[in-house]
Amino acid sequence: MMPKDTILRAFTLIELIASMVVVGIVAAVAAPLIAAASDAYVAAAENRNRVEQVAHAMDRAVRLVRDAPSTAPGSGQPDITVAAVDNIEFGDGSELQLVGSTLMLTPAGGVAAPLCVGVTTFELTYIGEDGLWNTIGTPQNTQRIGIRIVANGQELQSAVFLRIATGSPAS
Repeated sequence: MMPKDTILRAFTLIELIASMVVVGIVAAVAAPLIAAASDAYVAAAENRNRVEQVAHAMDRAVRLVRDAPSTAPGSGQPDITVAAVDNIEFGDGSELQLVGSTLMLTPAGGVAAPLCVGVTTFELTYIGEDGLWNTIGTPQNTQRIGIRIVANGQELQSAVFLRIATGSPAS
């Protein structure tokens, strides 16, 4: 038996209903905020993936162009067999080419593989020694190649100095 001076306390039905209403209101306010934050995270992750895809394509394109083979050892002239605005091919068989909306990479002695999909623009600019002269008609005089890739709403540009033209050893 309990002593007479002990008072039992408990929640009343009204207090329980009031607390459930307050929790419901808090949940109703917080749910859209959580959903918006989740949507923003997904959008940011998708954007990051698009940027990384284009950055990877640019990195590979820059490496391929920078390490262009020469026509003859010590000549300082690149062995470019095809020089077009959206295609470059070297004497060793390596190539970058836009096919439809896919940028294709063919390594020397390798097989063509997709480098980047969703490409809307792939531009190559062939520049001579003076920095102004467009050498697309005479690619053996090319000193620098500008590369521009636009894919999935992302744009990257780079200028690549050919190692053989600058006398730098290939690594």
